[in-house]
Amino acid sequence: MTSPDPSAGQPAGRDPVATLRRIAFLLERRLADGYRIKAYRGAAATLLGVDPGELRSRSRAGTLRDLPGIGAKTSTIVEECLAGRVPAYLTELEATAGPLAEGGAEVRQALRGDLHSHSDWSDGGSPIEEMAMTAVELGRDYLVLTDHSPRLKVANGLTAARLTQQLEVVAAVDAQLGDFRLLRGIEVDILDDGALDQTQEMLGRLDVVVASVPGFGHGIGIIRGGLPMRGSRSLTPGGLTPLLYAARDGRLESARILLAAGANLQERDPNAITPLLIAIANDHPNVAQFAIERGADVNVVDWYGRTPLWTAIETRNMDVDSGKLENGVDRDAMLVLVKV
Repeated sequence: MTSPDPSAGQPAGRDPVATLRRIAFLLERRLADGYRIKAYRGAAATLLGVDPGELRSRSRAGTLRDLPGIGAKTSTIVEECLAGRVPAYLTELEATAGPLAEGGAEVRQALRGDLHSHSDWSDGGSPIEEMAMTAVELGRDYLVLTDHSPRLKVANGLTAARLTQQLEVVAAVDAQLGDFRLLRGIEVDILDDGALDQTQEMLGRLDVVVASVPGFGHGIGIIRGGLPMRGSRSLTPGGLTPLLYAARDGRLESARILLAAGANLQERDPNAITPLLIAIANDHPNVAQFAIERGADVNVVDWYGRTPLWTAIETRNMDVDSGKLENGVDRDAMLVLVKV
């Protein structure tokens, strides 16, 4: 995957906004922490609203860090750009954040668009506008946004109300992209009774609907031979351990039995989600409270950069004892626009 040279079209110095975007892109390709990626994109968004003359004046006066979201690292990058130098951090990332896989250039060149993508509205790592801009830069003709449906709470699936809001954002972004098309879609779960996990009215407003059979069913592998083997970490076909299944489904008594049999409260699924995180995301405060009382790590971070407190806020599940969540929680790590 390639991206344009951030300095293209910049005769005097380098474009700090394009450079910060490129750094965020490379960090995401290197699977870096989500908060760092958002911090660089937040810094780029701040600079978009600053006049170039003011930016140079602030650089000379040493007041760049007074701008929202601009910290020590990002101010250094801006100063290097304004001086016409390639930032050292960008050089490092260009050398180390290579493609996740080699080859396939001819296939990528033939691609005209993507029919399945997730934004940070559900479990993706990037904002909608950033995804669209990158698709344009890669030479794509279209991109279909297919965030998750509401049943998948652990992925922050979109309710009908949130999907309505997202469609407004998609229309606004699409209107600024010329011939490129940003299309409306969803990845909707097929429920146990065969129905789809979104209203027919909302599905009728979409361009593309991806129907998905959930990767794991209720109750698979929770109990084997009465109790799991002590210390067992074997995953079910859906990638969950018995304790993760119990936490996801709100089975408090099953969780008690599994812990008594030696299950690990800090175990994770393939997305680094722990029993505490999955219980909060699926609206099971009793299981979450039990996990906290048994010593679950309240500062744990999953693959998407979410902590238990962030997950509670994100899913509006605030029934968990906030005092226990706040006790020992790194509050700074909860800020999306953290200064770097």
